[in-house]
Amino acid sequence: GAVPRTAAIVNDASLNDVSNVGPLTWAVGERGVICFSNDGGATWTSRITPFECSLKTVCFLTNTIGWVAGHRTRTGTMSQQSAVLLHTRDGGKTWSDLTETSATNSIGSSHLPATVLPGITHIQFFGLDSAIAVTTPMRNRSGHAIFRSDDGGRTWSPIPSDHPGGPWLAGQFLSESDGIVVGQHQSYAAVVADHSVVINRPEPTLRAIRSVSLDSTAHGWIAGDGCFLLTTDDAGVTWTQPPGQMPREVNEMLDFHVIAHKNATVLLGGNPGTTLLYSANNGQDWQRVLLPLTGCLNRLRFLNETDVIGVGSLGQIV
Repeated sequence: GAVPRTAAIVNDASLNDVSNVGPLTWAVGERGVICFSNDGGATWTSRITPFECSLKTVCFLTNTIGWVAGHRTRTGTMSQQSAVLLHTRDGGKTWSDLTETSATNSIGSSHLPATVLPGITHIQFFGLDSAIAVTTPMRNRSGHAIFRSDDGGRTWSPIPSDHPGGPWLAGQFLSESDGIVVGQHQSYAAVVADHSVVINRPEPTLRAIRSVSLDSTAHGWIAGDGCFLLTTDDAGVTWTQPPGQMPREVNEMLDFHVIAHKNATVLLGGNPGTTLLYSANNGQDWQRVLLPLTGCLNRLRFLNETDVIGVGSLGQIV
C-alpha cells in the first residue's frame, strides 16, 4: 500500500516549483507538500494537503491570493490522473479545492469543469478570473493539453493546436494568449491568441525539453535533456543556439531540467543537481558553479535582481 505521509516522508519529498511575492515564498512538491518562507527562503515551514497528491506548479498574485496545482490518482483506478487545483486567499493558511467546487453540469465541447481535467503541469493566473493551464493530454478530447479559464479556474476551454505536439511538460506565458510550451520528444509550441502553433513537432527521440523562461521583452530560452538549449528574441517565433560554448566537462553530461533568466543573466540546472551553469551576458560565456545538492534541481526563480532560489529532489532548497 501507499507509504504514510509521516513528518520524515514530508521533509524528504521532492519539490517541483517555487513562487514569490517579495520576500514571501511558496514551494510545492510531491506528497502534497506546501512550504512557506516569509524571509526570502532563509527559514521555512511546511504543511501537507488533506489528500495524497503531486503538486507540480504554484502561482501567487499577491501576498494572500494564490493557487497550487498538480495531479492525484482518480478514485477506483491505479494510474489515471485527475487535476488538483487549490486556491487560497489568506497566503496559504487555508485552501479551497476548485476541483470539488467546479460545476459538473457545465461539461460540453467548449467549457469543462476543473474536476475532469487531467494532471496539471503548469498554471498561471493573470488576475482573479483569467488563467492558463498546461496538462497531460486529455483522453477522448483530441489530446487537448492547454486550457484557458475566465472564471477563476472553475471551468476551462481547450486551446486547439495546428498539429500534434508534446506531451507538454512546462510552459511560460506573458498573458492568457501569448506564451511557450515545451515537452517530450524535443517538441515545442507557441500559444498565439486562441491557438497553439507547434514550432517543432515531436521527434524520434526520448529526450525532452523540460523548461522555458520568457520575459516581457519577447526574449526567452528553452532547455532540456542532453544540454539542449535555444534562445529567442521574438517570443518564440524563431529560435537559435546561443553564441557561447558550454564548458566541455558538462557538455552531453547534463540534462537541463530548469532555466531562468533576468535581463542578461541566465541560469541553467538539472540532473545532476550539483552543476549550475551561469552566464552574465546572454549566453556568450558560461561558467560552472557547484551546488550542495543531491539528485535533481527542478526549479529556479529570481526573487529579485540578485537573489535566486532553487528547489529540487529530497526537499532540498538552495
